Amino acid sequence: MKVGAVVRDTEYYRGGHLETPNRVRQHGHGQLALTTASVNLMHPRIQEILDHLDGQRSSLREAIESVPSALHCRRPVPERWSAAEIVDHLGIVETNITLLLNDRLNAARAAGIGPEHDATSVLPTLDVKKVLDRTLPRVARDAVQPHAGVDMPTAWESLERSRQRLREVVVAADGLALSEVHAPHPAFGTLNLYQWLIFVGAHEGRHAMQIREVAAALAV
Repeated sequence: MKVGAVVRDTEYYRGGHLETPNRVRQHGHGQLALTTASVNLMHPRIQEILDHLDGQRSSLREAIESVPSALHCRRPVPERWSAAEIVDHLGIVETNITLLLNDRLNAARAAGIGPEHDATSVLPTLDVKKVLDRTLPRVARDAVQPHAGVDMPTAWESLERSRQRLREVVVAADGLALSEVHAPHPAFGTLNLYQWLIFVGAHEGRHAMQIREVAAALAV
């Protein structure tokens, strides 16, 4: 059940969970008893983050499909990355960020981080437009440069693995006050963990736009 969905009269909340009668058992003397299935409800902020990440991944997939597979490894000009190199870069960045966030979360747990009480939207807390703005050039550090000669299947598989690990870290942090956990970003200053996760999605969106630029250049 999605956050914000209407709860039917056959469903009710108990202890932070949604209880849904799912089957009827026959008891002695013709008595019937309902059994229930418990459905965990994710915190709205975590659900919002996951939806944001999923939306940007869909945009990236569509951008890749705009480049003929035979041209995935071709650079539009020598100094610009190919589509495969862009995807490889995304996987490297996401892996590094996942390690960072996991380390900060482990430290926060050890320090006794409390529960999240705020359910307001977190997406407006980061200037996503600034991340997406392709008129603002950014030079990738050596540590996140794509691997030489990488192909698209390899790059995509690596990116999917990094996303799976990131989702595991995010889901494990469901219900924690991630706004109280911070880490410095080289371009945006100190960000809380919600903002870091928003950045991951926006960064992917920025490079989806770059892949579309590659597609347009190769089509000329």
